[in-house]
Amino acid sequence: MNKPTAKTIANLICGILLATTNKKNLEIDSILTPTELLELATLLENKKLNNQGATQILEFLIENRQINGVKNEANHEENATEIDEQNFDKTQENSEKVSEKISENSLEKTSVNIEEIASKLSVLQVNDDKYLTQIAQSVIENNPKQVLEYREKPQVLNFLVGQCMKTAKGQGNSQLFATILEEKLASLSV
Repeated sequence: MNKPTAKTIANLICGILLATTNKKNLEIDSILTPTELLELATLLENKKLNNQGATQILEFLIENRQINGVKNEANHEENATEIDEQNFDKTQENSEKVSEKISENSLEKTSVNIEEIASKLSVLQVNDDKYLTQIAQSVIENNPKQVLEYREKPQVLNFLVGQCMKTAKGQGNSQLFATILEEKLASLSV
């Protein structure tokens, strides 16, 4: 895996991390260790994770960690190892599995494996060209009207990418979907 560039780290800190800490009124270093920050940036750099997935991971860490020795207000009366289902739109079963795997104690004292959390939260992106191409082909076949509109309205590509993401349950790499769709639509136009 490629190490993250300074730009990726800066974008992560100035974008997702700062927005999340401001919203929760927390300090950056109370959410992530430097090792976790680097791992999160590496996943973003290597397109294994998108910004939405990174935000879900940060939300998970906030909800499942004691910040500065005090339980997060959102979890004050709840067990700190439960995932807020509304934030992650995940099933209770998935939430319990993640919570069992990563104990509150280990989250407080040591760095956690960010990729493991991403996997358990089902936010890792799929980058398999063959799989993404199959989905893109299916979306093209199921949306003939939009395919015809594409020549005159290139923004229809966004709709088709959205349909691909929906089919992939949000786990496909949207940039790869866009590239695959553009190639397939260009070959249809000839």
